[in-house]
Amino acid sequence: MANVPQVELLRELVAHLKAAGLPQAPSVRAAIIAANRREDLADCTVIAVVPGVPKSERATRGLLRVNDVFDVAIQRAVPTATESDGTVRDLDWPSVQAMLELQRAVMLALYDFPGVLTVHGINAGEQSHAVLGIWTGVFQVTVRGRDEPC
Repeated sequence: MANVPQVELLRELVAHLKAAGLPQAPSVRAAIIAANRREDLADCTVIAVVPGVPKSERATRGLLRVNDVFDVAIQRAVPTATESDGTVRDLDWPSVQAMLELQRAVMLALYDFPGVLTVHGINAGEQSHAVLGIWTGVFQVTVRGRDEPC
């Protein structure tokens, strides 16, 4: 994957995830930010691939390696039990199991993408998502990039 522009990697990563045969048949797309409303996620799972800021590392004295970074966010509205004031109390356990299985499958698919160096879970979404009953899981993916003279 060396010397492939980040925009091409983004296209290839989206296509790779679409073809991965993931559980729940999620909708996979490129995005600037992964933010969906609960009503948009009622009957579907969305995976958003967001390009990040490249990470650089010194390869040799005169060579800089620029690795590409992507955030891969998984979102779905899950059934919840709520208090009388509307505060979310508990998640539906079968939904939790399904989302954990999907996250595992996405992680394995990401590691299967050519040139992937690391896949890290970086957060579980914003607090406001949890209050609304939106499951959000995010992986940060680093793909071996280009070597450039410095």
